[in-house]
Amino acid sequence: MLFRSIQSPGAWAERLKTRVELLTPIPADLPDATAAQLLPNTVIALLLLRAAQLAVPDAGRDVPILMTAAGSSVARILTVAARRRDLKVVSAVRSRTGAKALSARFPAMTVVSTADRDWVDQVRRAAGGRPLQVIIDPVGGAQVSELVSLLGDDGALLFYGGLAPEPMTLPSVQLAHHEITFKGVSSARWLQTTSAEQRREDVREAIEIGRAAPEQFE
Repeated sequence: MLFRSIQSPGAWAERLKTRVELLTPIPADLPDATAAQLLPNTVIALLLLRAAQLAVPDAGRDVPILMTAAGSSVARILTVAARRRDLKVVSAVRSRTGAKALSARFPAMTVVSTADRDWVDQVRRAAGGRPLQVIIDPVGGAQVSELVSLLGDDGALLFYGGLAPEPMTLPSVQLAHHEITFKGVSSARWLQTTSAEQRREDVREAIEIGRAAPEQFE
């Protein structure tokens, strides 16, 4: 049985000294390559889902949650976790090639390419013409203005990264009129802000996802 260290420096070291509460036992049937990605990626995915449902309790039930940069490992794991909860997801990626590859992984999911001029309209159609409640985004930048245009009253835009080099620019009246919330979500605070019981549940689900969907941990 291996042990996975959470948020300790020394990722490339052969040996590592750390506090015991930062260690998680990894079952022998889980490949090392999966275990190496398991906790950081799955933890942020689960944190994002909890933040989405805290912001909008019925997020993903009738109106899908939109994820950008959806070909990433975190987004793919989040898709698996959302399906375990019977939540609807629409995914957006940068290229048509990426959209085709992601659709092959999740045939029943709507995937759009932001390279298409009408991608915003494609998302609206996937949501049945209804405003979105929650968008999950690790990119930021100029695209945020388009994302905000998809949100309805009391909608939430959750950020877990900032891949775009440029700052976000959008009219603040849009946020005020619809009372839209911006919220950051970080796995770095998981140990400080999550109860021990919830952390154990997160680890249990992470291992289940690793076993059930190893193809998402390539």
